[in-house]
Amino acid sequence: MRLSFVSKRLTWSVLALMAVAPVIAAPDSAYAQQRQSRKAAKAEAQAAAQAAADAEAPVQQEELVPPAIEDSPANRLEAANALVAMLDMERTLDSMFANLKSLFAENVVANMSRDPKGAEFFNKVEGGRDRFSAVLADEFLAGLRARYPEFRAAAGKEYAKQFTVQELQQLTAFFGSGVGEKWRMVAPNIEKSMSAWGEQVGQKVGMEAMMTVMTRFQDEQQNGKKK
Repeated sequence: MRLSFVSKRLTWSVLALMAVAPVIAAPDSAYAQQRQSRKAAKAEAQAAAQAAADAEAPVQQEELVPPAIEDSPANRLEAANALVAMLDMERTLDSMFANLKSLFAENVVANMSRDPKGAEFFNKVEGGRDRFSAVLADEFLAGLRARYPEFRAAAGKEYAKQFTVQELQQLTAFFGSGVGEKWRMVAPNIEKSMSAWGEQVGQKVGMEAMMTVMTRFQDEQQNGKKK
């Protein structure tokens, strides 16, 4: 009977422990889950911080900037020729020579007209001086245009002497931009306007200088003194 009683008590104790085991284990299980969650959150935070640090870290120079081109004569000339091609100098030359061709032809006709044989020649040819001057001006411009390739080559060599490869690349980038393109478009007009201004001012200053010098020399003749 005693053993049976002890056995019953042990059985009830085991059953009681089995009953309360989930209750006792539950806090431990919840705590473990909380610890695991905290570890996961900490790991995620560390990963995010590392990602942010990687994003802010400076990229190696070679990944951002291409290797610098050696500043050699050959590379300079290549960069200079690219700049000359970008500048479209033929357009500027055409604008400049449009005025020069007329001046050239007029000077030739004027010099020829001073000679009696030249004056006689103009009297005999069809169209006279005006037609001869116009044809000569056009032929002069055509001859200049035929030399444009030589001009480009000479310009490229000159730019290569004056600028480094990096400077030539910067100039090419500028003239390839919007404001650079605008400058190339309006530069001939600005040059033409300034040339006209220079001619007007030159004529005025030339006349003033002529009058001043004439007065000075006349005064020297009258007074016998040099100033």
